[in-house]
Amino acid sequence: MAALGPYLKEIGGLVMGRVSYEQMRGFGPGPFDDIPTVVLTTNSKLQVGASAQVCLEGPQGAIDAIEKRIDGDIWLFGGGKTAACFLDEGLIELTVVPVVLGTGLPLFPGVRDPVTFELVSSRVGELGTVSMVYARRSDR
Repeated sequence: MAALGPYLKEIGGLVMGRVSYEQMRGFGPGPFDDIPTVVLTTNSKLQVGASAQVCLEGPQGAIDAIEKRIDGDIWLFGGGKTAACFLDEGLIELTVVPVVLGTGLPLFPGVRDPVTFELVSSRVGELGTVSMVYARRSDR
């Protein structure tokens, strides 16, 4: 997760779904441990770490809670269920972080070490799609 270091410096805090939060905690100590975090859940008894707090009030409640604690951007870090809640309320912006992580739940099975990329070109399509071409960095 060291490859995320530069990106993590750009965000002020995290809003996470419960499942994603518990998965990240299950991986052991990591780069999110000291970042202010709000965990969106319906479980009022959920135990969270020192930098996190539980939110039972839905997406807008989670945003309100994290904005009180940070100065900067909010990263919505959750699965499809969490993202869908924010999408339903019009509270989502998509960002691509051009890093393939070597740990976590694999999108690319078999990749063990972080892989970083640089943007070569991008194009906005008629329907608002964004096509991005990345080249793998050789700075490993």
